[in-house]
Amino acid sequence: MPNTDELVAQEQILASARDGIYEIRRRLAALKPRLSTHASDAINMARQELCTALVRRLEIAEREIAELQDMIALDRKA
Repeated sequence: MPNTDELVAQEQILASARDGIYEIRRRLAALKPRLSTHASDAINMARQELCTALVRRLEIAEREIAELQDMIALDRKA
């Protein structure tokens, strides 16, 4: 079992990753309206749907990182 210092380091790494994912997700969400630059509505819709799907996956990654952080916090308290 990792010692307290290792657990704290793991928590910091996860917090940094979560912050980075949040920032990327926020930027992608802001980019979505600007993806409609093609003459074809079908292509514009496909671009926006791909962006939406990516944002959803990043949201999932944020939640999973939060779960890992909670698990590590519990280990540290035990």
